[in-house]
Amino acid sequence: LTGFGIKDSIIDIPTEQYGNIFKYESTISLSNTDGLNDLEQYLNSNENIENYNKICATTGKLKNENSDYDVTIFIPEQIQEFENVCNLISVANDEKLSLSNDGIIITDKVAEFLNVKVGDTVNLKNGDDEEKQVKISNIVENYISHYVYMSKSTYESLYGEEYSTNVLLVQNKDI
Repeated sequence: LTGFGIKDSIIDIPTEQYGNIFKYESTISLSNTDGLNDLEQYLNSNENIENYNKICATTGKLKNENSDYDVTIFIPEQIQEFENVCNLISVANDEKLSLSNDGIIITDKVAEFLNVKVGDTVNLKNGDDEEKQVKISNIVENYISHYVYMSKSTYESLYGEEYSTNVLLVQNKDI
C-alpha cells in the first residue's frame, strides 16, 4: 500500500517538468558557434521542428550566508522565443512570468533550501567562478534540479561578459 502511495505521488513529476515547464524535446550543445548559422538554417527548414531557442547554459552556485547549492543557469538570447520552450510559473500566484532586467528568477526548492524570498539578495557564482550579488525577482515552480534564469542584459551587466550561445532548445511539432 505504501509503495502505491509513493508511486501515485511521484508519477506526474516527469510530465510536469518535461511537458508543462520545459516544452522542448531536445537540446543541442555547441562547443563553438562556427556552424551555428548552418544549424539554424537546417532547423528553420525542417518540417518536424516547431521552434527552437538559443541560450547560454552554464553551471553555477547560488549562495547566501546559510548555504550554497549547485544550479544550472539559463540565459536566453531572446526572451520571447524562450517563452515558447519554457514556462516560468510563479509559485506565489501560478501566473506565467517573463524574464526582465531587474534580477534573477530561481526555482522553488533552491529558494526553500536557502530560506530566501522575492526581493532578497543572494550570491551567484557562474561557470567561470565569478561571484556576484544579485536580487531575486521571482521564484518559479520546478520539480527536478535547481535553475536560475536571467536575461541576456542582466548576465552581461553582472559579469561583464558578452553573451554567447552554447545550447539550442528544440521543440518538435506534434506529429
